Amino acid sequence: MLPFFYTVKNLQREPGRTVQIILGAFAVVLLVMLSLSFDSSMNRMLGSTGNPNNVILLSTGSTESLQRSSIPGEATTVAAATPGVVKGDRPRVSTEVHCMTPVIFPNGQKGRAYIRGIGPEAFTVHDTVRLTDGRLPKPGEILVGELTYHALGVDKADVALGKTITLGGAKFRISGHFAAPNTRYESEIWGDRSDILALTKRENPSCVIATTEGKGAKALQNMAFRRSDLELAAVSETKYYEDLAKFFGPIVTITWLSALLVAIGALFGGFNTLYAAFGSRTRELAALQAMGFTRMNIFCSLLIEALLSCMLGTLLACVLCVFVFSDATISLSAGTLTLHFDAATLIYGMLTGVGLGLIGAALPAWSCLRVPLPTALRSI
Repeated sequence: MLPFFYTVKNLQREPGRTVQIILGAFAVVLLVMLSLSFDSSMNRMLGSTGNPNNVILLSTGSTESLQRSSIPGEATTVAAATPGVVKGDRPRVSTEVHCMTPVIFPNGQKGRAYIRGIGPEAFTVHDTVRLTDGRLPKPGEILVGELTYHALGVDKADVALGKTITLGGAKFRISGHFAAPNTRYESEIWGDRSDILALTKRENPSCVIATTEGKGAKALQNMAFRRSDLELAAVSETKYYEDLAKFFGPIVTITWLSALLVAIGALFGGFNTLYAAFGSRTRELAALQAMGFTRMNIFCSLLIEALLSCMLGTLLACVLCVFVFSDATISLSAGTLTLHFDAATLIYGMLTGVGLGLIGAALPAWSCLRVPLPTALRSI
């Protein structure tokens, strides 16, 4: 094999071309890792939001959107009496109102927030939610999720405890904040159910969410089927959010297509750069063969040279993701997701860098080495 220092020294011969390869690998690996993190973070956020023991009762024609659903008030009593619904001190049944409404802040900033009208029992059903400061909302008050400010595009100080904001024309005071890491809840605003009903000018709630045990989920489905007068559908909470994740599938697809296009562009750019770099050294490579190094020795050396450049770009991308983009937040209508870069994402990023180096260098290297030795030695 050729000495390793020869391979490393070649990286310094044409710094411009080396930088091009490094930046190309950097861009591709960065985009691939961001796409992986976005995809996994989206699935994690919506997957963590749903509780496998919870069943949502909503109107039959609105199984894809709680905001459009409207069910009779009697559904709460019927759900609480269904066998298999966790009782405890009181049935773990949460009657809720869901809607999107305009938000106006005292400084004039505007936005649209996902509002959930609840009662105290909501915290027994959504057991991942924890009050971090303040207290439960009374009439005229609201709770704000820890990431709601980001979803609305305002400063955190604008949703501080005691602040007053306008929802749909009515003023509400912020009585507390709640946390539910890696869930959609943290992007929502929760208020008193009666207030939200009045705000939306509705008479009926959007849904009833019940925590079940044993065959409780099946019992609720049977009840919804039998009570055709209520026009209810029983949907597992996890399935509801899984279907919601599918709705945002095109966004993930576009992200991956962007990564693929950048990868193809970088690959062809790498081909051109390496063809030029290796082609200018045809006579040198022929001299190495005349000295006794086999074509395979030289081929491996050229691959290592390209791999070193690509891995430098890969390393830069990994460092940027871990120290800059880690815990970055992205707001979507589905909620605010937080990017995480786990070991699997880093490994896939590194494999992408290795693949770029091997594929990008193999054809140019072999093309240069295929030139007959006498011809290569006479080349300029």
